[in-house]
Amino acid sequence: MKGQVIFQRTEAFKRVDRYRRAAKIPKGEFCDRLGIHRPAYAKLSRGEMFFTMDQMYQLMTEHNLDPAWIMAGRLDGLSPAMRTLIESAPEEE
Repeated sequence: MKGQVIFQRTEAFKRVDRYRRAAKIPKGEFCDRLGIHRPAYAKLSRGEMFFTMDQMYQLMTEHNLDPAWIMAGRLDGLSPAMRTLIESAPEEE
Protein backbone atom coordinates (compact mmCIF):
# COMPACT_ATOMS: atom_id res chain seq x y z
CA MET A 1 0.00 0.00 0.00
CA LYS A 2 1.15 3.49 -0.77
CA GLY A 3 2.60 5.33 2.22
CA GLN A 4 2.82 2.19 4.33
CA VAL A 5 6.21 1.27 5.73
CA ILE A 6 6.99 -2.36 6.41
CA PHE A 7 10.06 -2.89 8.54
CA GLN A 8 12.12 -5.84 9.57
CA ARG A 9 12.86 -6.07 13.26
CA THR A 10 16.40 -7.30 12.79
CA GLU A 11 17.29 -4.43 10.46
CA ALA A 12 15.76 -1.92 12.87
CA PHE A 13 17.76 -3.45 15.72
CA LYS A 14 20.96 -3.29 13.66
CA ARG A 15 20.46 0.45 13.22
CA VAL A 16 20.04 0.98 16.96
CA ASP A 17 23.03 -1.24 17.69
CA ARG A 18 25.07 0.69 15.15
CA TYR A 19 24.22 3.88 17.03
CA ARG A 20 25.20 2.21 20.34
CA ARG A 21 28.59 1.20 18.94
CA ALA A 22 29.18 4.63 17.38
CA ALA A 23 28.33 6.33 20.68
CA LYS A 24 30.66 3.86 22.44
CA ILE A 25 27.99 2.78 24.89
CA PRO A 26 28.71 -0.69 26.30
CA LYS A 27 25.92 -3.25 25.82
CA GLY A 28 25.35 -3.61 29.54
CA GLU A 29 25.00 0.13 30.05
CA PHE A 30 22.71 0.45 27.03
CA CYS A 31 20.53 -2.35 28.38
CA ASP A 32 20.36 -0.62 31.75
CA ARG A 33 19.35 2.65 30.09
CA LEU A 34 16.55 0.89 28.20
CA GLY A 35 15.48 -1.09 31.24
CA ILE A 36 16.10 -4.49 29.67
CA HIS A 37 18.27 -7.49 30.53
CA ARG A 38 21.01 -8.84 28.27
CA PRO A 39 18.91 -11.88 27.19
CA ALA A 40 16.22 -9.47 25.94
CA TYR A 41 18.89 -7.58 23.99
CA ALA A 42 19.86 -10.85 22.34
CA LYS A 43 16.19 -11.51 21.47
CA LEU A 44 15.98 -8.04 19.94
CA SER A 45 19.04 -8.80 17.83
CA ARG A 46 17.41 -11.99 16.50
CA GLY A 47 14.09 -10.26 15.81
CA GLU A 48 12.24 -12.36 18.37
CA MET A 49 10.91 -9.22 20.01
CA PHE A 50 10.94 -5.49 19.34
CA PHE A 51 11.34 -2.32 21.34
CA THR A 52 8.31 -1.32 23.37
CA MET A 53 6.72 2.08 22.82
CA ASP A 54 8.39 3.30 26.03
CA GLN A 55 11.77 2.12 24.77
CA MET A 56 11.18 3.77 21.37
CA TYR A 57 10.27 6.99 23.18
CA GLN A 58 13.44 6.73 25.24
CA LEU A 59 15.55 6.14 22.12
CA MET A 60 13.94 9.22 20.61
CA THR A 61 14.19 11.55 23.61
CA GLU A 62 17.37 10.44 25.38
CA HIS A 63 19.41 9.32 22.38
CA ASN A 64 17.94 11.65 19.72
CA LEU A 65 17.17 8.76 17.37
CA ASP A 66 14.42 9.28 14.83
CA PRO A 67 11.83 6.46 14.84
CA ALA A 68 11.68 6.65 11.02
CA TRP A 69 15.40 5.93 10.91
CA ILE A 70 15.11 3.08 13.42
CA MET A 71 12.24 1.36 11.63
CA ALA A 72 12.82 2.22 7.98
CA GLY A 73 16.35 3.60 7.68
CA ARG A 74 15.13 7.07 6.67
CA LEU A 75 17.90 9.58 7.27
CA ASP A 76 15.91 12.78 6.77
CA GLY A 77 14.98 13.04 10.48
CA LEU A 78 18.54 12.68 11.77
CA SER A 79 20.70 15.68 12.50
CA PRO A 80 23.92 16.01 10.46
CA ALA A 81 25.91 15.34 13.66
CA MET A 82 23.96 12.14 14.32
CA ARG A 83 24.47 10.98 10.71
CA THR A 84 28.21 11.54 11.08
CA LEU A 85 28.27 9.68 14.39
CA ILE A 86 26.37 6.69 13.00
CA GLU A 87 28.52 6.53 9.87
CA SER A 88 31.59 6.32 12.15
CA ALA A 89 30.34 3.14 13.83
CA PRO A 90 32.82 0.27 13.93
CA GLU A 91 31.96 -3.00 12.24
CA GLU A 92 29.43 -5.24 13.93
CA GLU A 93 30.66 -7.10 16.99
